[in-house]
Amino acid sequence: MATLKMSCEEIRQAISIKEDDWEYTQDTNCYAFALGLDIKENDIVKGAYQLGVIGAIINNISIDELKKMSLEERLLMDLKALKIHCEDSLESATSDLRVGQKYSDLWWIISLLTDGKRFHFMRKSYSGIWYQKWGYLAPVINYDFDRKVITNPSKANLGDYKVVKTYRLSYREKY
Repeated sequence: MATLKMSCEEIRQAISIKEDDWEYTQDTNCYAFALGLDIKENDIVKGAYQLGVIGAIINNISIDELKKMSLEERLLMDLKALKIHCEDSLESATSDLRVGQKYSDLWWIISLLTDGKRFHFMRKSYSGIWYQKWGYLAPVINYDFDRKVITNPSKANLGDYKVVKTYRLSYREKY
């Protein structure tokens, strides 16, 4: 199995939740966009932006074992490897600031979609609009196939893709 060219900490520190000015449009896909990773895929490892690859490398899991896992299991494994906290119930989001310590929080919301064979991800901006990137080479956009701005991925025209689950992602840094 390959090794990562960047540490998980370096990858996590590179997270940026910007919607515009996505620099590496040709080197990233919807998964990279959802995670906020505007990093050339090959700067991490070949295949880094396929679900579960980062987690499989960290956990020394074979490609055959990875293929047996569900999309959600692969996502959760990557998030755990990157030390990104994940909640699938937005109402359960709580703060756990410790007395005497200061933290910086970064949080964002993503949705995992599938057409039964392939995955797709979307990310919600702080303004409430959902953004997506339809694979490598595609720009970041905030509209569906009907050219309507996406305010709810479950109601948007995304072809055969349907929302599997929505997650609140976060990480906390001490400063």
